Amino acid sequence: MPRCEPCAHRAGWGEGARPGEVRCLACGVRRFRDYGAVRPPGLAHVLVPSARARGVADRAAARSIALAMGRPVRRSALSAPRRGTAPAPPAPGRPGPP
Repeated sequence: MPRCEPCAHRAGWGEGARPGEVRCLACGVRRFRDYGAVRPPGLAHVLVPSARARGVADRAAARSIALAMGRPVRRSALSAPRRGTAPAPPAPGRPGPP
């Protein structure tokens, strides 16, 4: 198999075998003159998963990370949060969580 050598394409460009194709005269690399990115006009549509789907994905990621670290996974730690279970705010004058 021939070894690829770096080429700055200083030898110039000649016509290729196909319409719109040019080739480097030194190394033979092909380029296409009429190339354009194929993309529909306008902005892409934004897909936002539901809050439930985001929570499921977050718990699955947390489980994967815990298993990769070799830590035991408690089912209750990865279950969906329940209403009224938010941590209590710190007492006045005491530092809160980082």
